[in-house]
Amino acid sequence: MSKEVTQHHQTFESLKHTQDGGVEFWTARKLQSVLDYSRWEKFERVIKKAMAACKKSGQAIGDHFPQMVNMVMLATV
Repeated sequence: MSKEVTQHHQTFESLKHTQDGGVEFWTARKLQSVLDYSRWEKFERVIKKAMAACKKSGQAIGDHFPQMVNMVMLATV
């Protein structure tokens, strides 16, 4: 494996989350910056294309692109 491939592998591994049962996943918001997308809107277009390809190949989109909601703490006045 080249140095660059090894570096990217380590970066993706550091962003990986693991659920009970060993299910591994990555969040789009974290991958956005690693893949050098400066704006969410541009990255979202790529995700939608990937979802369409997933559907076209006969796969269930929800199995590969589950929706997540991250709660954000708001400041109180």
